[in-house]
Amino acid sequence: MAKKTKIRILYIEGFSPGPGLPFPLLASLGKYARANKNVDIEVVKRRMPYGCSDHVKNPFVYLLLLFVFSLFVVWLPWLTTSDNLSIIGKAFMCSLLFLFSLYMAYLLKQRLVAHCLHRCIDTFRRCLLEEELDIDVVIGYSWGGGILTFLIALGLWRGHSILIAPAGELMAEHAGMHHLVTLAPLSAAAAVDDDDDDGDAVVVGNEEGSKGERLLTIIHGTRDEVVPFEHSKKLLDTSRSSNSKSSNATLLTCHGEDHFLRKHVDVSFLVAQLEKCNLL
Repeated sequence: MAKKTKIRILYIEGFSPGPGLPFPLLASLGKYARANKNVDIEVVKRRMPYGCSDHVKNPFVYLLLLFVFSLFVVWLPWLTTSDNLSIIGKAFMCSLLFLFSLYMAYLLKQRLVAHCLHRCIDTFRRCLLEEELDIDVVIGYSWGGGILTFLIALGLWRGHSILIAPAGELMAEHAGMHHLVTLAPLSAAAAVDDDDDDGDAVVVGNEEGSKGERLLTIIHGTRDEVVPFEHSKKLLDTSRSSNSKSSNATLLTCHGEDHFLRKHVDVSFLVAQLEKCNLL
């Protein structure tokens, strides 16, 4: 099969640019590919829906505000001013209210984060379904690496993937979505987005890789203080044990590197990854 003259890379961002992604690193990659391989590289990006305007649309934000309002305006004043309760009774009721508040805050926080994650997943699912884009490689950094992990687990993407310090484990802890922390596609029933109003969970990408064997690379630094390195090791082990089709996943350990991986993730690294999938 002839190599493509144009490669489309979908970049899923994190909260920081990390190792110079997407610019200037991917721009430098494009210059290298044009000069040395006669290949054009197009970087596709989509805005991550976790800004202030997006939180306003999150119904769980209003539930949290309503709960806080009722706690401080209704329940606490009633307990402190009630003449029907003894001091011991008030102390007991305050303790129950405190425990209930902690539990409700935990549940609302979990649903708030999960709602945000579902919107992020749906944003990039829709991007992958745009036929005119024809994505060749998906790169996810930090939060974006977590989103890419979830896309793979849901069976929505089975093409070449590069996960840079993926934060899927941390995201799952806050959202109660631990079943998605795997690089092994789940069953078809699990591949339906809870917030998907179209109901079209379509698999995109080549599982075996018509452009070469599917690339599945995780790169992580051992001194990462944002996302623990052990999370990537656990991700790899879980994926390999749960599905043999993810056994081609590899973990590149960057000794002494932090969360930003500026020493290892450079143009030569990206070129090597694209060459592995026979794209360059």
